[in-house]
This record gives sequence, C-alpha cells and structure tokens, in this order.
Amino acid sequence: MDTSISKQLVDKLYEKRKSAALELEKQIRESHQQGDFRKISQIIDQLVDMFSNASNPLQARNGGLIGLAGTAIALGADIAPYMDKFVNSLLVCFTDSEHRVRYFSAECLYNIAKVSKGEILVYFNEIFDALSKLAADAEMSVKNGAELLDRLLKDIVSETASVYVPQYPETEKARRRADEKPSVSVGGVLIAHPDDLASGEDIQTARKAFSLAHFLPLLKERIYVLNPFTRSYLVSWIAVLDSVPELELISYLPEFLEGLLKYLSDPTEDVRIATENLLADFLREIRHDTNVQRQHEEQAKAKREAEAASVRSRGVEGDREKLPDITMSHSERATFIPENDDVSTFDNDSDTPIDEKEHEPDGRDIGNWEPGQGVKIDYAAIVEILVKQLDTQPEHDEIQQSLALRWLSDFLTIVPEVTVPFTPRLVEVILPNIARDITIIQFAAQRTNKLLFNTIQALPPPTEPPTRQSTDKTISSGPSQIAPGSPTPTIPSLGHARPTKDLPAPPKDSSLSESPPEPLASQPGTQERTYGTLQRPRSSLPLDQTRGGNLTQGHAETTNSQPSRPESPTSAISIPHVQTESGSIYDTGEGQGSFSTTKPL
Repeated sequence: MDTSISKQLVDKLYEKRKSAALELEKQIRESHQQGDFRKISQIIDQLVDMFSNASNPLQARNGGLIGLAGTAIALGADIAPYMDKFVNSLLVCFTDSEHRVRYFSAECLYNIAKVSKGEILVYFNEIFDALSKLAADAEMSVKNGAELLDRLLKDIVSETASVYVPQYPETEKARRRADEKPSVSVGGVLIAHPDDLASGEDIQTARKAFSLAHFLPLLKERIYVLNPFTRSYLVSWIAVLDSVPELELISYLPEFLEGLLKYLSDPTEDVRIATENLLADFLREIRHDTNVQRQHEEQAKAKREAEAASVRSRGVEGDREKLPDITMSHSERATFIPENDDVSTFDNDSDTPIDEKEHEPDGRDIGNWEPGQGVKIDYAAIVEILVKQLDTQPEHDEIQQSLALRWLSDFLTIVPEVTVPFTPRLVEVILPNIARDITIIQFAAQRTNKLLFNTIQALPPPTEPPTRQSTDKTISSGPSQIAPGSPTPTIPSLGHARPTKDLPAPPKDSSLSESPPEPLASQPGTQERTYGTLQRPRSSLPLDQTRGGNLTQGHAETTNSQPSRPESPTSAISIPHVQTESGSIYDTGEGQGSFSTTKPL
C-alpha cells in the first residue's frame, strides 16, 4: 500500500485511521479493476501482519482491522478468494485481552460477511465458535458488536445455507479441507440432497458451503456450557437451524437433546423459557413429520398395489390371447403356437420397460415435496434419553423429569410401536414418580402410566404356538375324514387279525360305576391315542394301518343304534389292546357297549 496510507493507519487518532481506510479502499478498487491481484494479495498480507502481531501498538492493530474492512468493501464478493489468508488470524483477535481489539475485529468480520454472503459459510464452524465466546463478553460494546454480527450471520444461514455452493476455487478448497478432518469423517455424515448437484457435477464434487453434519460435533461439544449468555446464544442458533426445512435438524436431535434438557433448570428465566419453546417446537415437528411420512407410505402402498393389479390384469389378458383352441389338433396347434412356449413368454416379459417394474419408492419422489417428507427421526434414541431423565440422579431437575414424562406420553400416541418395547424400563421409572409428592411430576406420571396401560391393552394378542394336543388332533383327524358321497366302508372282523399274546380282560362295568376313572390324560401310554379319539366325531372311523387303509370299528350296530344319545368320548380304560402286525389297535370288546361313564373333556 502507499506509504502515506500505512502511516495514517497506525495513527493514534481514530479519525485519521478511518480516513486512511477510505483511501485504501479506493486503491484496492483500482487494482481490482486493473486485474492486479498480486498487489491486492500483498496489501492483505501487510494488513494481517499489522493486527495479528501482538507486539504492535494498539492503534496499529486497530488500524490493520479497519484497513481490512475497507479492503473487503472494495472487493465485494471477490473477497472470497483471499479469506483463507485472514479468517483464522481475525478470529484469534476475538479472544484478545484488549476489548477494543475484540470490538474492531467483530466489526471487521461484519463487513466481510456482508459483502461475501454465502462464501462466509465455508468458515461457519470457526466463526460460530468464536462468537459463542463473545456472546458472554463482559464488555457491553463488544457484546453489542458480536450481536450485530450474529444477527447478520443468522440471516445468511436462513437464506443460503441449504442451497449455496462455493463459487471460488479457494473457498471450495477450504470446504474440501473441512471434509477431510478426522472429527468430521468419524462423527459427521454428509446429507445427500438434490441441491448438492450443481452445474452438472455429481454429488461427490458439489459440496455446499454450509454443512450441518460438520456443525453437529461442535454443537454437541458446546451444548454443555454453563454460562447463561452462551446458552441463550446456542438455543437461538438451534432455533434458526431448525427453521430451515431443508437442513432437517430434527434428524440430529439425539446428538444434543440431553444437554439441551439441562437448560430447563437454568437459573435464568430467559434461558428456561427459550428452551421450553424450542422443545415444544421439536415435539410439534416430530408429530407433523411422522404424520406426513405415514400418509406418504399409505399413498406409496396404494400406488404399488394398483401397479401390481394392473400388471396382473395385463398378464391375464396376455395369457388369454395365447390360449389355443382346445378343438385344434396338435399339428394345427403347432402351426400357430411354437413349442417353446416358455421361451416366448420369458422374452415377452423381458421386453417390459424397467420403469414399469416395481421399485422401492423414494419419499421425496411422490408428488410435490413438503416439509417432513423423507425425514428420518431416531425415535428409539430419543426415548432412551427421556428414560434416563427419570432416574433418581440429583442433577435431573423436576422440570426436566416432568417434561420427559410429557414427551413419553406423546410418543405413546405418535409412535407406539417404538415406545412399547421400552415398557419394562418405563414401568420401572414411572411407578416411583406416581408416588412422589410433587404435583406436576405425579400428574405427568399418572397420565403416562394410563396411556402406557391403554396402549398395551390395545395390542393384538400374541400368536400361540401349536401345542402337542392340537398337533395330535390334526394328525389323527386327517386320515379319518371320509369324502362326501363315498360308500360306507366295510368293517372287517377282528378275527382276521393275526392272534398274538393273550390280553387281560377289560374291567367290569360295575367297577366303573363304583369308582370314577382317572382323567384320561393321567393314564400312561394312552395320552396320545386318547387325544385323537376324544376329538373325533362318532361318525368317523379310525384307520387300520395293517389292512391297507380298511377301517376298523367294533360293533358298529351298537354305536348306530342309539342316535338320540349324546356323543361321548370312548373310555380308553375299557378298550383292550390288540397286537397286530403293524402295532396295536383298539377293540371295543365282544358284544359289550363301548360308551364310558366319564364326562367329556
């Protein structure tokens, strides 16, 4: 820069320094019009050395900051290629021990952000961190200057954060360096969005100036501060980021929810009120996004079913067209229809366009996009954080616990399928809170407990596994069914069976009447046979596996002679075993009735 300008920038009088900054602005504008970028770069390096060197006098440092602000005004948006030279050095001045240096550094960055607009978002994390410290500055003038810069930065984020892509190679290179940081590659996930594409570049080469995924690790670290001014600063920024629908901050809520809940017990009333309003907005957004996603899932399901029905109808019509006339001879059929029908059918199907095949729908592609569509919310992680708030640890305030109970009750109505698996843990923390003497917690716990009970009652009954009795019933009743209209099977005599060992005689009927028999299930060796016999109607006949499928029944005349008598199961006690070639069958006895005095099971 000119010698006269450099001397005036280090003058003790503020008016002379300001006049020198205006002269420097004219010089920078002329050099920029002439394309002398090398001279501009040298001037910026000289200014950075003036304000960043702590050994320089105070007026020299302030003069360097004023001169840099004038340079930014002269270059306008073209200041972006040079920002990598001075941003970090400028942010160091935010923590300087001299309050005037802190003020002029905030004023300088305000002028730079005002002309660079979206390009400043490449350095958003560094600026946000430095501003969080100025928000709690003890000097009122510094705090006011930081508030002006903070307000301007919020406007830039609201307008351009979701769409702005760096336009200069230097800022794009700085953006890529942010992607390569280890903390980002481990803790951050880049959000894939159609706006990431710019000028025909793919998603890997087009990166927005602002990245919410890169910002979340910093927010997660700063959320546990105790200073009320810094807390108010963080709450206001979370609200601004949440107001931009395309950023989808709600997807990252579990990352900072636990620290945010601690603000409810802050001694400053403004912090508590702002936090309660922010959490209410988050809960309202969760409810809205969940309803939107369910509606679009139903629409996608109906669309898939309609497409499947259309494909099936077209397939049926095509099959009808290809069906041959059954009156045609084989030679006539061969003239019109090729023998390799399967191959022709396969070729027909392969000609179907890929677009007509069923595919998994994307939430953003169904109709017009609306806020909440396609947003992924980690409900289980949120419920986990809420449950932790209800333990007996002393750091959990009553307001935190009552709000956690209200959120859990709302989650039971919003996403019961996610909340119900937490029932054992919910019962464990809800019941002690019902017995507490704090009215607000007791009321919230009672409401949550009632909703949980109603939700559990509304669940469908679990499917019972098949028992051994039902399995035996199915096996025994299967072969005994007789097809309608079939002739009555012939009943062979038991005398044709090959005789084996002598069997004990059945007990007399009088003994049965004197002492009631034990339950059939308690008789050893007869349980499996009894199940099949008890469940079979009187008209069905057991199969004799030794006779190639012939049916056996003892004295059918006795059974059929009493049609008016109620049916009762045959007692397994009065039936001796007859050993045959393939095993044992039941015999009803010689000339005796087979009805038992036991009651039906």
